Amino acid sequence: MGATDSEEMGAAIREADDRTDVKAVMLNIESLGRTVAGTPELANPVASLNKHKPVCAFSSGLLASVAYWIASQARAVSASSSAQVGSIGVVQAVVDHPAPPDKECITSKF
Repeated sequence: MGATDSEEMGAAIREADDRTDVKAVMLNIESLGRTVAGTPELANPVASLNKHKPVCAFSSGLLASVAYWIASQARAVSASSSAQVGSIGVVQAVVDHPAPPDKECITSKF
């Protein structure tokens, strides 16, 4: 299909779920991931489809971060021997209050 937009991909996944002539789905993913926006909205339909029809994910190049999150919803994830497959990254901001509230000493850690 060649979709690059999470909404477009989500619509295609939902259509594949609805169509009786589609027996399985292969996701060919080439992405470094980037932003989390839209990822749950795409990962959830992949997981739902995978309950009804086999979904497999494949990459011959780069499968990282949120792209890997989406691929992880499939029954199987495979990659070529030269592919780069990364982890699902998480960034969390933590506010540290090391001094009593009457002191102005707040630091943020990432």
